[in-house]
Amino acid sequence: MRHPTLSPQDVIVLLRVRQCSYSRWTYSEIARDVGLSSSQVHAAVRRSAAAGLFSKSRMEVRPKAMVEFLLHGVRYAFPAQLLPAAVGHATASSHPALLARLRRASEDSAGRWVWPDATGATFGTGLLPLHPCAARIAASSEPAIEELYLQLALLDEIRVGTGRGRKIASDLLRQAIEAPGTAMEAPQ
Repeated sequence: MRHPTLSPQDVIVLLRVRQCSYSRWTYSEIARDVGLSSSQVHAAVRRSAAAGLFSKSRMEVRPKAMVEFLLHGVRYAFPAQLLPAAVGHATASSHPALLARLRRASEDSAGRWVWPDATGATFGTGLLPLHPCAARIAASSEPAIEELYLQLALLDEIRVGTGRGRKIASDLLRQAIEAPGTAMEAPQ
């Protein structure tokens, strides 16, 4: 028997399921929202349950385990892969919501992170997203999916950031997981 191994797409599925924690969700809805097939979502839930991040009996994410994994494990399980400069969707400290919180002095493209994608509008250093579906998520104008995009950008800041940026991203991501549906506020 093969040992189940988490995949990067599992993180995206878990974040979306956690957003839906106070309402009933279906595999097909999650699949549509994140740009995966229903079978991929089923497999992600199965692997997440085996890892202790999801309760199959309650059909919900285990928030404390998820926070621990996102803040301390993802950067080691799925290390950031830098790519050449490209046009794409802003991520990590370059995401508009995080950029505003960090009040970066430098606005030049050399200090920006992007998921390379021809439909993006930001130029910067390429960062391989957790999964190719991230670009589709970034392009969405649906509020819940925009929130998912922000959470993925926060996760990227944890993966590539340093010091203050990583701390702010960790605090915001923890807040989003522990109290889904509330507006994320920057820590003081």
